[in-house]
Amino acid sequence: MHPRFTPFLSGFEEQTTLLKSAFKQQRFPHALLLTGPKGVGKATFSYHIARALLSGDFEAFDLSPKTPLFQRVAAEAHGDLFVLERDLQGQNKRDISVQDVRQTVSFLQKTAFEGGWRIAIVDSVNELNKNAANALLKSLEEPPEKTLLILIHHGSGGILPTLRSRCQRLECSSHTESSTQEILERFLSPLSPVDLKLLKCFANGAPGTAIRLKIAHGDLFQAYVELLKNLSQQRFSSAFHFVEKYLLKKMDDKVDDPFDVFRLLFDWGLSRLVSVATNSLQEEAYQGEIEHLTKLLEIVPLAKLPGIWAKGHKLLRDARIYNFDTKHTFICIFSEFTANSKAV
Repeated sequence: MHPRFTPFLSGFEEQTTLLKSAFKQQRFPHALLLTGPKGVGKATFSYHIARALLSGDFEAFDLSPKTPLFQRVAAEAHGDLFVLERDLQGQNKRDISVQDVRQTVSFLQKTAFEGGWRIAIVDSVNELNKNAANALLKSLEEPPEKTLLILIHHGSGGILPTLRSRCQRLECSSHTESSTQEILERFLSPLSPVDLKLLKCFANGAPGTAIRLKIAHGDLFQAYVELLKNLSQQRFSSAFHFVEKYLLKKMDDKVDDPFDVFRLLFDWGLSRLVSVATNSLQEEAYQGEIEHLTKLLEIVPLAKLPGIWAKGHKLLRDARIYNFDTKHTFICIFSEFTANSKAV
C-alpha cells in the first residue's frame, strides 16, 4: 500500500505535537527534513502533514479516508500537492534527475490553486544526483509564503550540508518491538505467529519495507528462509530458482526495483550470519535459524563475510550504473558464497 493511501500513523506523536505548536504560533517551517531508517513511516507522516495543511486545520491531523480531501490526495488529484519520486518505470531508474527537480521548484513558485498551502514532497533525497540536489537549493533560497518542501531522507549520509542546514530536521526513530508488531498486524492481518515473528525480525523497528514486500510478493520471506537452509546444506544451485521466481518478475512501482529488494534481503541475511557468529542474535526469526546459519558458517566462515558484502554491493552499484543484466548480477553475487566456501 502506497503511503498516500494510509490513514494510520504510529510513532510520530512527538513530531506531530511540535508541528501543531509551530502552526498555532504561525511559525511553520518552509522546509522539513524527515530523517531516519527506511521503512519507519516517513512518507506516511509526510502525507499526513500535507493533508493537514491542505485542509486548513492542522489540528485535524488524522483525516478520515472517506473525506474528499483524503481521496483527492490518494488519487494524486490535488493541484497543490506535488510528489517527486524516482521513476522506476522510466528511462532513468537510477536516480532523480535535475529535470525532475526543476519541475518541483517551478511548482512551488506558482500560486496555490485553492488559495492555501502549496506542498512538495521529495521521496527521497538519497536518490537525488548531485546536479538535482544543487537545483533543489534554489527552492529554499527565497521560499514563497505558504509553501512547504518535505524532504525524506533515509539514514545519516547522502545529503548536501547546505541542503540540510536550510531545513528543520525531524528525527524519525525506529519503532519499538510492540509498535512494530502493532503496525504489522494492522496492515497484514491475519498473520500467523510464524509469519509475525519472521517479519518482526526482518523489520527491525522499520516495518514499512517488510509490509510492502509482503503485500507485493507474498511468500518472499519464507522462500528466502528456505534459500538460507539450502545454502547451509551446500545446495548453492537453489539460488538460481530463487532469483528466477522472486527477483526477476515485475516489481510493484513503490516496493523498489529488483536491485533494492535483493540488497535488503542480502544485507539482512549477512547481518543474521554475523549475529550468530558473534553470539549476539537476540531472537530467532524462525525455528532452527541458529542451527542452519551455524552450518552455513562452517561452509563460509565469518572472516569471509565482509568481502562478500563488499563485492555484492559493488556488483549491485555497477549493475545500476552500467545497466548490467539483472539475473547475471544476482547469480554472480550468490556465486561469492561458493567461491569463498571452505570446500573451494
